[in-house]
Amino acid sequence: MEARDEVLGEVVREFSVQLKKALESTELAEEEKMALSDRYLQSFSENIKFAVTKTFGQAVAAETAASAGGLPAAGTEVTPDDIEKMQTSLDLTASRRARYPEKCAKLLDRTLSTNYKILKNLQVDVPPFNLPQPPATEADDAEHAEHLKTTVNLVQDCKVKFDENLEKAGRLIDAFNVLENNVQKQENQLN
Repeated sequence: MEARDEVLGEVVREFSVQLKKALESTELAEEEKMALSDRYLQSFSENIKFAVTKTFGQAVAAETAASAGGLPAAGTEVTPDDIEKMQTSLDLTASRRARYPEKCAKLLDRTLSTNYKILKNLQVDVPPFNLPQPPATEADDAEHAEHLKTTVNLVQDCKVKFDENLEKAGRLIDAFNVLENNVQKQENQLN
C-alpha cells in the first residue's frame, strides 16, 4: 500500500511539472494559472488514484460509477424516483452553461480554449471543436416531464405484470407438486 502511494505521488509530481511547463506558455494571470493548475492536479490525482486502486484492488464502493451518477449500488431496486433524480441531475449539468450570465460564459470559453492550448502543447492529439450554446426552453421541460410520466407508467405496468407472472409461476409450481404427489400415490397403490 505504501509503495503504491509512493508511485502515485511520483506520477502526480511528474504531471505537476509537465503542467507547470505547459501553463508557463499561456497568457493567463498568475491566479488563473494557479486555479487551473489546482483543478487539473486534483482531477488528475483523483482519477489516477481511482484507476490504480480499481485495477490493482481495494476499490472503494463510494467511488463506483453508479454512486458517482447518483444511482443506488448494484443489487438494489431502481425506482422511477431514482431515474428521475438521475435525469434531473443530468439535465442540470447539461444546461448549466445556458443559465450562466454572459460574463461567466466568456470565462468558460476562455478556460476551454486555454485547456485546448495546453493539451496541444502537451502534444495530445485533440480534434478541433465547436460547442454550440444549448437553448433552454420551457417546451423542453414540458416534454421532459411528459417523458418522465410515460416512463413512470411503463415501469409501474412492468412491475404489475412481473408480479402477476410471479404469481402464475407460483401457482404452476404448486399444481406440478400436487400432480407429482398424485402420481406417486397411484404408483404406491399399484405396488
